[in-house]
Amino acid sequence: MEYEHITTEYVSEEVGVAALGDQFYEGLLRGSRFILYVFMALLPLGFIPWQGGVEYGREITFGVFILCAGILWLLSILTKGEIRWRHSFIVYAALLLAAVFGLSAAFSKAPLVSLIFAEVSGEKFATLILGIVAMVLFANIMRSSRAVGVSLMVLILSSAVLGVLGLIHFFIGFSLYGLIAPFSVELGFNPVGTVNGLALFYAALLMMGMWFLVSYRSFNPLVRYLLLASLFIFFANIFFINFRISWIVLLGTAIVLFSFLFRTVRTSGVSFGYLSALGLIAVSIVMLLIKTPLVALQFQPEAAPSLRSTVTVTKAVFAEGPKSILLGSGPGTFGLDWNLYKPSSVNQSLFWNIRFNQGFSWFATLVPTTGVLGALSFLIFLAVSLFLFLKVLLFSPERKTTFSLGLFLGFAALALGAFLYAATLTLVLTLFIFIGLLSSLLTRGDIEGGSEPSDFAGRALPSWGGGTNARWLHLDLVDQRIGLESPWALFLSSLILVSLLSFGIAALYWEVGRVRSVFAQQDGVRLLQSGDITEALERFGMALEIEGNNFRVYQNAVQMQIQHIQKLIGRASGGENVQQEFQAAVASAVSNSDRAVALHPVEPGVWRTRGALYELLIPFFPGVERLAFENYRKAAEFDPLNPSVYSEWGRAGLAYADRLRLLVGQTRGPERVQVEEARIKTLDEVVLVLNKAVELKPDFATAHFLLSQAAIRANNIQFAIASTENAKQSAPFDIGIAFQLGLLYYQNGDFDRAKAEFERTVVLNTNYSNARYFLGLIYDRNGDRDAAIVEFERIEALNPANEEVKRILLNLRRGGRALEGIVPPAEPPETRQTAPVPAEEIQP
Repeated sequence: MEYEHITTEYVSEEVGVAALGDQFYEGLLRGSRFILYVFMALLPLGFIPWQGGVEYGREITFGVFILCAGILWLLSILTKGEIRWRHSFIVYAALLLAAVFGLSAAFSKAPLVSLIFAEVSGEKFATLILGIVAMVLFANIMRSSRAVGVSLMVLILSSAVLGVLGLIHFFIGFSLYGLIAPFSVELGFNPVGTVNGLALFYAALLMMGMWFLVSYRSFNPLVRYLLLASLFIFFANIFFINFRISWIVLLGTAIVLFSFLFRTVRTSGVSFGYLSALGLIAVSIVMLLIKTPLVALQFQPEAAPSLRSTVTVTKAVFAEGPKSILLGSGPGTFGLDWNLYKPSSVNQSLFWNIRFNQGFSWFATLVPTTGVLGALSFLIFLAVSLFLFLKVLLFSPERKTTFSLGLFLGFAALALGAFLYAATLTLVLTLFIFIGLLSSLLTRGDIEGGSEPSDFAGRALPSWGGGTNARWLHLDLVDQRIGLESPWALFLSSLILVSLLSFGIAALYWEVGRVRSVFAQQDGVRLLQSGDITEALERFGMALEIEGNNFRVYQNAVQMQIQHIQKLIGRASGGENVQQEFQAAVASAVSNSDRAVALHPVEPGVWRTRGALYELLIPFFPGVERLAFENYRKAAEFDPLNPSVYSEWGRAGLAYADRLRLLVGQTRGPERVQVEEARIKTLDEVVLVLNKAVELKPDFATAHFLLSQAAIRANNIQFAIASTENAKQSAPFDIGIAFQLGLLYYQNGDFDRAKAEFERTVVLNTNYSNARYFLGLIYDRNGDRDAAIVEFERIEALNPANEEVKRILLNLRRGGRALEGIVPPAEPPETRQTAPVPAEEIQP
């Protein structure tokens, strides 16, 4: 009796512990599910107000949420002692995709960029891994139709909120995000990404939600009204954005929906869903045929390479060798490929100063960046997913749920968009999430229940229509449970899961560090703008300690330090002793620039930044000009078709020539002759470099401006005028020649002939800001203030951030001279080393 009492007590204690374990297991699952619900709410709405890039902050935020959900899910597996997951060939296709992308990143021309630091979040390897992890988590945590439905409704409703904010911004001009971040007041700003990407996102949600509305009658009335309102908001945004590819995607997915419903017309008759599909097909066709937008909204223009330009770059990458054919240049490196191989005709277009970091579409970009193997693995992944989903939807009607066909339509829209539009972080993650949720819904067996557990080694697995191992060969979506009961199973599974947990926690810590780095840099920029250089440098120092392998942080730090050095030079010219501070600032900037180049040696931007640093130091350190020239030469090696690189190189040469001119006045005898010869030789080399810029872009104002400066320094302005007049005879409609001749006349004091040439220039190109600048000065010199105001107002409209133009307009409007209070202290515009209205390079 005493033994029985002890046994009963022991068994009761075991049962209590098991019940407690089950409660903890369910609590972990509920926690991970809640995190994913919050993630779905933030997917369209959330962003960190970081001026360095909205997607960068969203990538960090989403990474934190996915990692937290994954950690809780792994803890639930350890608690339960059982692995339960949605098994299908989609997982193997995703692993193949990750393996190929990983190899491509490992052999990339810029491995760290391909891995994590690429400019475009949607293209990097880390985003692919994040998407695959999200797919697995949504497939295995959202294990019930209700959980899937809640997550989708959260996504739809939060996206509808974004849609309402967008419509208010479109037509009223008020931006709620503008209260958080001033840079977000621009029309069309949204956390999802570009305006066109937002239209594609809404297209996928519209198709998915439309099926929910027409197929499920038992929704709560409030839910139905909210869903109907959301669909109206999505369609309104698509209509007003009016992105052609979004209508193509809607047309394609509406045809898919029509095909599904057409199969049931004979048995069920014409349904509301059938008519809705027909209506959407008709509307999409009409909108594609209408060339002129019905409502013209002034969105920021979105530029992208054409398919032909993308193919040109792809051919050039493949010509590099077998490795590039198989694995490409590396994920996220299309911008580097574009620098090297873009069509030369681009320099004659409005997009000459844009570095495209993506090609025509996501898939078109994958071909040159991940090679034939990467593109093929991506196609296999989509094809396997499409085949398995269609197989269940068409031939296993008992497994279809309310949400399955709607989710499939959303998946189809995003998959089609991958071939027609570039990747964004939101579109990539949403595609993988939809695949994960579809896998959960269409898995064979009761979604609420599951299959019988198997041994860790796979023994005694239940078979569905075949032998013991048929499940591994059968193309289907199945629910697999693996019991972790044997000692070896428990040991190995614990080892693997604890390793994954450790990796997840480390990754989470790293993501939090990236957030700290973002805010440290943002504080540094703010402090720099307010004039607190010391605190700004400390903030950037913190960012460098956190992200010591991010070349972009070092590059940003150097650019800030260049501004600091310029201010020190200004203080020194005012008589202040800043020698020690100057030397320390230079040493730190040089060290940081060296580190940036070491981390990303094929990025022309880091070479140009280091070249600009050494160019600034030419007047103070003998021999530093060689370093400036070498850095610009390296930049030209990696960006050979960019005229701006050669103009900066030539500008550094002019700075060195000016230093030699000072030395000429300080030397005597043979040494003076040698210095003068070196100065003339330097100017000749400057002309060669600047002519290369003109060869690449004949109407490049900066290069023509610097060429005229070189002519003045060589004391041969008359020869330069005669040569340019001869060039005008052979090319009377060349804009660059017209501007250069006008500038030479201006510098020679022949203002009437300069006026005629500048007027001819703006006739040839009405947006030529630098020609209008000097034309406005001539009008002001001649007393025609009204005409001068017209010219500078036009310049301001084209260059709203130019502070000097604003000051000139202020002077003219109050009756003063144009350059009053500007020259002096600044140099006259005709003698500067940069054009008055410089062109800025844009990197989307």
